Amino acid sequence: MKHIGIDIGGTSIKGAVIENGAVTARAKRSTDTSRGRDSIKDCIFEVIKSLLPLIGTDAGIGIGSAGDIDPYEGKVLYATDNLPGFTGFEIKKDVESAFNRRSFVVNDAVAAFIGESYFGAAKDCKNAVMLTLGTGLGGAASINGKLLTGSNFHAARIGHIPLHISGRECTCGKIGCAEQYVSATGLMRTASELDCQCFNCNEVFKKAADGDKNCREAVKLFISDFCTVADTVKSIFDPDCIVIGGGLIELKQYWLEDFLNALPESDAKLIRPAVLGNDAGAIGAAYLLENSEIL
Repeated sequence: MKHIGIDIGGTSIKGAVIENGAVTARAKRSTDTSRGRDSIKDCIFEVIKSLLPLIGTDAGIGIGSAGDIDPYEGKVLYATDNLPGFTGFEIKKDVESAFNRRSFVVNDAVAAFIGESYFGAAKDCKNAVMLTLGTGLGGAASINGKLLTGSNFHAARIGHIPLHISGRECTCGKIGCAEQYVSATGLMRTASELDCQCFNCNEVFKKAADGDKNCREAVKLFISDFCTVADTVKSIFDPDCIVIGGGLIELKQYWLEDFLNALPESDAKLIRPAVLGNDAGAIGAAYLLENSEIL
Protein backbone atom coordinates (compact mmCIF):
# COMPACT_ATOMS: atom_id res chain seq x y z
CA MET A 1 0.00 0.00 0.00
CA LYS A 2 1.14 3.54 -0.72
CA HIS A 3 1.50 5.92 2.23
CA ILE A 4 2.64 9.50 2.65
CA GLY A 5 5.88 10.09 4.55
CA ILE A 6 6.69 13.56 5.91
CA ASP A 7 10.05 14.83 7.21
CA ILE A 8 9.83 18.03 9.28
CA GLY A 9 13.18 19.79 9.52
CA GLY A 10 14.50 23.18 10.54
CA THR A 11 14.60 24.61 7.00
CA SER A 12 12.10 22.59 4.97
CA ILE A 13 9.21 20.13 4.98
CA LYS A 14 9.88 17.15 2.72
CA GLY A 15 7.14 14.73 1.72
CA ALA A 16 6.95 11.61 -0.41
CA VAL A 17 4.61 8.87 -1.48
CA ILE A 18 6.14 5.58 -0.34
CA GLU A 19 5.36 2.07 -1.55
CA ASN A 20 7.31 -0.87 -0.10
CA GLY A 21 10.21 1.38 0.86
CA ALA A 22 10.42 3.06 -2.55
CA VAL A 23 9.57 6.68 -3.36
CA THR A 24 7.04 7.19 -6.15
CA ALA A 25 6.50 10.95 -5.78
CA ARG A 26 7.96 13.87 -3.82
CA ALA A 27 6.98 17.32 -2.56
CA LYS A 28 8.88 19.97 -0.63
CA ARG A 29 8.25 23.36 0.96
CA SER A 30 10.78 25.71 2.52
CA THR A 31 9.90 26.92 6.00
CA ASP A 32 10.22 30.33 7.60
CA THR A 33 10.65 29.29 11.22
CA SER A 34 10.75 32.91 12.37
CA ARG A 35 6.98 33.00 11.80
CA GLY A 36 6.43 30.26 14.37
CA ARG A 37 4.39 27.08 14.63
CA ASP A 38 1.40 28.11 12.52
CA SER A 39 3.60 28.91 9.52
CA ILE A 40 5.38 25.55 9.78
CA LYS A 41 2.04 23.78 10.22
CA ASP A 42 0.73 25.45 7.06
CA CYS A 43 3.75 24.14 5.14
CA ILE A 44 3.18 20.62 6.48
CA PHE A 45 -0.45 20.72 5.37
CA GLU A 46 0.50 22.07 1.93
CA VAL A 47 2.89 19.16 1.36
CA ILE A 48 0.30 16.62 2.50
CA LYS A 49 -2.42 18.15 0.30
CA SER A 50 -0.17 17.98 -2.76
CA LEU A 51 0.40 14.24 -2.25
CA LEU A 52 -3.08 13.11 -1.16
CA PRO A 53 -4.40 12.57 -4.72
CA LEU A 54 -1.65 9.98 -5.24
CA ILE A 55 -2.66 7.58 -2.44
CA GLY A 56 -5.69 5.42 -1.70
CA THR A 57 -8.45 6.14 0.79
CA ASP A 58 -7.06 3.65 3.34
CA ALA A 59 -3.52 5.03 3.27
CA GLY A 60 -1.99 6.93 6.16
CA ILE A 61 0.49 9.71 6.89
CA GLY A 62 3.77 8.93 8.66
CA ILE A 63 5.65 11.90 10.09
CA GLY A 64 9.19 12.39 11.35
CA SER A 65 9.75 15.65 13.21
CA ALA A 66 12.70 17.32 14.87
CA GLY A 67 12.34 17.46 18.65
CA ASP A 68 11.53 14.99 21.40
CA ILE A 69 8.43 13.13 20.26
CA ASP A 70 6.01 10.91 22.17
CA PRO A 71 5.16 8.46 19.36
CA TYR A 72 2.16 7.05 21.19
CA GLU A 73 0.51 10.45 21.55
CA GLY A 74 2.04 11.95 18.41
CA LYS A 75 3.02 15.03 20.39
CA VAL A 76 6.15 17.18 20.52
CA LEU A 77 7.38 17.01 24.11
CA TYR A 78 10.22 19.44 23.51
CA ALA A 79 11.74 21.27 20.56
CA THR A 80 14.63 23.70 20.45
CA ASP A 81 14.43 27.12 18.84
CA ASN A 82 15.26 25.49 15.50
CA LEU A 83 11.46 24.97 15.45
CA PRO A 84 10.07 27.84 17.54
CA GLY A 85 6.77 27.19 19.25
CA PHE A 86 6.83 23.47 18.46
CA THR A 87 6.95 22.29 22.07
CA GLY A 88 3.50 20.93 22.91
CA PHE A 89 2.42 20.68 19.26
CA GLU A 90 -0.02 17.75 18.92
CA ILE A 91 0.94 16.84 15.37
CA LYS A 92 -1.00 13.58 15.20
CA LYS A 93 -4.21 15.15 16.48
CA ASP A 94 -4.04 18.10 14.08
CA VAL A 95 -3.15 16.01 11.02
CA GLU A 96 -5.84 13.40 11.67
CA SER A 97 -8.43 16.11 12.29
CA ALA A 98 -7.52 18.00 9.10
CA PHE A 99 -7.26 15.03 6.73
CA ASN A 100 -9.30 12.24 8.36
CA ARG A 101 -6.35 9.87 7.92
CA ARG A 102 -4.49 7.73 10.43
CA SER A 103 -1.04 9.02 11.23
CA PHE A 104 2.07 8.13 13.19
CA VAL A 105 4.68 10.60 14.47
CA VAL A 106 8.28 9.99 15.58
CA ASN A 107 11.50 11.95 15.93
CA ASP A 108 13.03 12.73 12.54
CA ALA A 109 16.36 11.03 13.27
CA VAL A 110 14.49 7.93 14.43
CA ALA A 111 12.44 7.96 11.22
CA ALA A 112 15.60 8.22 9.10
CA PHE A 113 17.24 5.46 11.13
CA ILE A 114 14.27 3.15 10.60
CA GLY A 115 14.40 3.85 6.88
CA GLU A 116 18.11 3.00 6.72
CA SER A 117 17.68 -0.01 9.04
CA TYR A 118 15.03 -1.72 6.92
CA PHE A 119 15.80 -0.47 3.41
CA GLY A 120 19.27 1.08 3.46
CA ALA A 121 22.77 1.11 4.88
CA ALA A 122 22.06 -0.66 8.19
CA LYS A 123 19.72 -3.43 7.07
CA ASP A 124 22.30 -6.11 7.93
CA CYS A 125 23.08 -4.69 11.41
CA LYS A 126 21.30 -5.51 14.68
CA ASN A 127 23.42 -3.04 16.63
CA ALA A 128 23.53 0.26 14.80
CA VAL A 129 23.67 4.01 15.32
CA MET A 130 22.64 6.75 12.93
CA LEU A 131 23.86 10.34 13.03
CA THR A 132 21.98 12.88 10.94
CA LEU A 133 23.93 15.99 9.99
CA GLY A 134 21.39 18.66 9.13
CA THR A 135 20.34 21.91 10.77
CA GLY A 136 21.20 20.09 13.99
CA LEU A 137 22.79 16.74 14.84
CA GLY A 138 20.23 13.98 15.31
CA GLY A 139 20.79 10.48 16.60
CA ALA A 140 19.08 7.10 16.88
CA ALA A 141 20.26 3.63 17.83
CA SER A 142 19.28 -0.01 18.11
CA ILE A 143 20.69 -2.76 20.30
CA ASN A 144 20.09 -6.41 19.41
CA GLY A 145 17.57 -5.28 16.82
CA LYS A 146 15.50 -3.21 19.25
CA LEU A 147 15.18 0.53 18.80
CA LEU A 148 16.27 2.53 21.85
CA THR A 149 13.64 5.02 23.00
CA GLY A 150 14.42 5.68 26.66
CA SER A 151 11.99 6.40 29.48
CA ASN A 152 11.27 9.90 28.13
CA PHE A 153 11.90 9.31 24.40
CA HIS A 154 15.29 11.04 24.74
CA ALA A 155 17.58 8.10 23.95
CA ALA A 156 20.54 8.65 21.60
CA ARG A 157 20.30 12.45 21.61
CA ILE A 158 23.84 12.58 20.27
CA GLY A 159 23.55 16.23 19.27
CA HIS A 160 23.32 17.26 22.91
CA ILE A 161 26.32 15.39 24.22
CA PRO A 162 28.69 18.02 25.70
CA LEU A 163 31.58 18.51 23.29
CA HIS A 164 33.19 21.79 24.41
CA ILE A 165 32.61 22.54 28.09
CA SER A 166 33.13 26.30 27.71
CA GLY A 167 31.80 26.44 24.17
CA ARG A 168 28.84 27.86 22.31
CA GLU A 169 25.39 28.19 23.79
CA CYS A 170 23.01 25.63 22.33
CA THR A 171 19.37 26.21 21.45
CA CYS A 172 18.54 23.63 24.13
CA GLY A 173 19.95 25.99 26.78
CA LYS A 174 23.12 24.05 27.53
CA ILE A 175 26.69 24.98 26.65
CA GLY A 176 28.98 23.29 24.13
CA CYS A 177 26.58 20.69 22.70
CA ALA A 178 27.90 18.62 19.80
CA GLU A 179 25.34 19.95 17.31
CA GLN A 180 26.72 23.47 17.75
CA TYR A 181 29.86 22.21 15.98
CA VAL A 182 28.94 19.05 14.08
CA SER A 183 26.01 20.12 11.89
CA ALA A 184 25.32 22.50 9.04
CA THR A 185 24.58 25.23 11.56
CA GLY A 186 27.75 24.45 13.48
CA LEU A 187 29.95 24.46 10.39
CA MET A 188 28.53 27.79 9.26
CA ARG A 189 29.11 29.30 12.69
CA THR A 190 32.72 28.11 12.68
CA ALA A 191 33.16 29.49 9.17
CA SER A 192 31.72 32.84 10.25
CA GLU A 193 34.05 33.02 13.26
CA LEU A 194 36.97 32.43 10.88
CA ASP A 195 35.71 35.13 8.48
CA CYS A 196 35.14 32.71 5.61
CA GLN A 197 32.45 34.93 4.07
CA CYS A 198 30.35 32.02 2.80
CA PHE A 199 26.58 31.75 2.46
CA ASN A 200 26.16 27.98 2.86
CA CYS A 201 28.02 24.76 3.64
CA ASN A 202 28.47 23.90 -0.01
CA GLU A 203 30.40 27.12 -0.49
CA VAL A 204 32.54 26.49 2.61
CA PHE A 205 33.53 23.03 1.35
CA LYS A 206 34.18 24.23 -2.20
CA LYS A 207 36.35 27.14 -1.09
CA ALA A 208 38.25 24.81 1.25
CA ALA A 209 38.87 22.42 -1.65
CA ASP A 210 40.13 25.37 -3.71
CA GLY A 211 42.68 26.21 -1.02
CA ASP A 212 41.03 29.02 0.97
CA LYS A 213 42.97 29.02 4.24
CA ASN A 214 40.11 30.03 6.53
CA CYS A 215 37.62 27.63 4.99
CA ARG A 216 40.13 24.81 5.20
CA GLU A 217 40.52 25.53 8.91
CA ALA A 218 36.72 25.53 9.37
CA VAL A 219 36.43 22.13 7.69
CA LYS A 220 39.40 20.81 9.68
CA LEU A 221 37.72 21.80 12.95
CA PHE A 222 34.41 20.28 11.81
CA ILE A 223 36.13 16.98 11.02
CA SER A 224 38.07 16.98 14.30
CA ASP A 225 34.89 17.51 16.32
CA PHE A 226 33.04 14.88 14.31
CA CYS A 227 35.81 12.38 15.05
CA THR A 228 35.31 13.00 18.77
CA VAL A 229 31.57 12.44 18.41
CA ALA A 230 32.06 9.23 16.40
CA ASP A 231 34.52 7.84 18.94
CA THR A 232 32.12 8.67 21.78
CA VAL A 233 29.28 6.92 19.96
CA LYS A 234 31.42 3.83 19.42
CA SER A 235 32.38 3.72 23.11
CA ILE A 236 28.78 4.06 24.32
CA PHE A 237 26.91 1.80 21.88
CA ASP A 238 29.51 -0.70 20.57
CA PRO A 239 27.69 -0.80 17.21
CA ASP A 240 28.09 -2.96 14.12
CA CYS A 241 27.87 0.22 12.06
CA ILE A 242 27.46 3.98 12.33
CA VAL A 243 25.33 5.39 9.52
CA ILE A 244 25.88 9.03 8.57
CA GLY A 245 22.89 10.79 7.04
CA GLY A 246 21.31 14.21 6.78
CA GLY A 247 21.94 17.05 4.38
CA LEU A 248 25.73 17.19 4.81
CA ILE A 249 26.19 13.61 3.61
CA GLU A 250 25.04 14.92 0.22
CA LEU A 251 28.33 16.87 0.20
CA LYS A 252 30.45 13.89 1.26
CA GLN A 253 32.79 14.25 -1.70
CA TYR A 254 34.32 17.25 0.08
CA TRP A 255 34.86 15.85 3.57
CA LEU A 256 34.10 12.13 4.07
CA GLU A 257 37.48 10.77 2.96
CA ASP A 258 39.36 13.19 5.24
CA PHE A 259 36.99 12.29 8.09
CA LEU A 260 37.61 8.56 7.64
CA ASN A 261 41.37 9.09 7.42
CA ALA A 262 41.31 11.07 10.66
CA LEU A 263 39.56 8.28 12.56
CA PRO A 264 41.28 5.27 14.12
CA GLU A 265 40.97 2.33 11.73
CA SER A 266 38.66 0.49 14.14
CA ASP A 267 36.26 3.45 14.08
CA ALA A 268 36.52 4.16 10.35
CA LYS A 269 35.45 0.65 9.36
CA LEU A 270 32.13 1.19 11.16
CA ILE A 271 31.16 4.28 9.15
CA ARG A 272 28.56 3.88 6.40
CA PRO A 273 27.09 6.78 4.41
CA ALA A 274 23.30 6.68 4.30
CA VAL A 275 22.03 5.34 0.99
CA LEU A 276 18.47 6.68 1.05
CA GLY A 277 19.54 10.33 1.07
CA ASN A 278 16.91 12.87 2.04
CA ASP A 279 14.19 10.23 1.52
CA ALA A 280 15.22 8.22 4.60
CA GLY A 281 12.99 10.08 7.05
CA ALA A 282 9.89 9.87 4.88
CA ILE A 283 10.51 6.17 4.15
CA GLY A 284 10.98 5.35 7.83
CA ALA A 285 7.94 7.35 8.94
CA ALA A 286 5.74 5.65 6.34
CA TYR A 287 7.07 2.22 7.36
CA LEU A 288 5.93 2.81 10.95
CA LEU A 289 2.31 3.13 9.86
CA GLU A 290 2.26 -0.64 9.36
CA ASN A 291 5.02 -1.62 11.81
CA SER A 292 4.68 0.53 14.93
CA GLU A 293 5.44 -2.49 17.14
CA ILE A 294 9.16 -2.03 16.44
CA LEU A 295 9.22 0.99 18.77
